[in-house]
Amino acid sequence: METNYTFQSGKEHIKIKDEFYQICFFLSGFVLIYVYIGYPILISFFSIVIPFKRKKKSGEISHFELPSVSLLIPAYNEEKVIEKKIINLLSLDYPKDKIEIVVASDGSTDKTNEIVRKFNDKIRLIPYDIREGKTILIIKQFLS
Repeated sequence: METNYTFQSGKEHIKIKDEFYQICFFLSGFVLIYVYIGYPILISFFSIVIPFKRKKKSGEISHFELPSVSLLIPAYNEEKVIEKKIINLLSLDYPKDKIEIVVASDGSTDKTNEIVRKFNDKIRLIPYDIREGKTILIIKQFLS
């Protein structure tokens, strides 16, 4: 069953056949069926044929596998919260020889430096006299 349609635009005649529309219809139907049904079935088949092997981790990570970590605290007039923050960081469940805590005091005018000095054996204090801002402190510590 072949029907030809003729459209006129000026002197040109364009013939479009029903077969083209049928091919487009069935092709788009096939694509929809494949996306929603065929692809999930194909992936399920491959997961059975080629199983994914996961590496199982044994219990805890050893002390030697943990990386060394540096924690930088840029502080400006933090006397109200700095002691609680330091105590919190010191109570972390991480090996003490693998962790370094650095407090960079950005021109603090309160008792921040004195509070941090109480923990001098566990924490390194880097006091700056001039206030330069958090970003500059982080960059300076990263580069040093």
